[in-house]
Amino acid sequence: MESDETEGRTLVQVISEKYNPENFPYCRGPGVGVVIRTSPQGSPVKDRLNLPSILVLDGCGITEAGDEEEVATFCAHVVELDLSHNQLKEWGEISKILSNIPNLDFLNLSMNPLRGSSLEPGAAEAFSGLRRLVLNNTQVTWDMVHALTREIPELEELFLCLNEYESVSVSSTSCPSLRLLHITDNQLQDWAELQEVRVMGIPLLQPYTDQERRCLMVAQLPHVTVLNGSVVTDGEREDAERFFIRYHLDCPEDELPQR
Repeated sequence: MESDETEGRTLVQVISEKYNPENFPYCRGPGVGVVIRTSPQGSPVKDRLNLPSILVLDGCGITEAGDEEEVATFCAHVVELDLSHNQLKEWGEISKILSNIPNLDFLNLSMNPLRGSSLEPGAAEAFSGLRRLVLNNTQVTWDMVHALTREIPELEELFLCLNEYESVSVSSTSCPSLRLLHITDNQLQDWAELQEVRVMGIPLLQPYTDQERRCLMVAQLPHVTVLNGSVVTDGEREDAERFFIRYHLDCPEDELPQR
């Protein structure tokens, strides 16, 4: 569906149009689709919609939530929501959407112009059920990232690519559930920007033994104080840097790491 660049649209409008029986005529089998209960008003559109639990509404010109009761009616069963490439500018509108989708696990907000927008106190609680959050190219601030992660106790994957970050702002609250952070295509130029790091199960480290992995990582991340959940002591860092030197002693100069 082509986006409407001249006039904003609500999430409710887009759902009503995209999943209208005339545009989406087939019914899904038991357990796959959704049966919308008849409302007191007897809305013929709502009664006949068959929405998937994975809802893709990218590039639809959405600027706001619309009627919250209708969001709840349409989306009570939705677990994944793709709102990328829309025109959502206010976190408050996104909070209205999420507060009416209780089972949401995955949210993609990539390419929405969210620079400078913030949330009212308590509004971030609407994000608390998420496990995966995509904020690529939204220009979201670190303060906003921290405000969200503080309210998402089981967040596992966070995407912050293409946000023009030149540095990493340290949060006062850790995010122990996070296992995958995508922060590529930013403007970070120094490993010193990393505080705490968890590096597990990646192909880059597979050729090394457990001891080699930790020593080489500690030596190459001079400002990291916690690696894979364990505190890096001064003694460990000194031993790791000695190991690093010995390990690369016979390497050709063009193969030596920058560190």
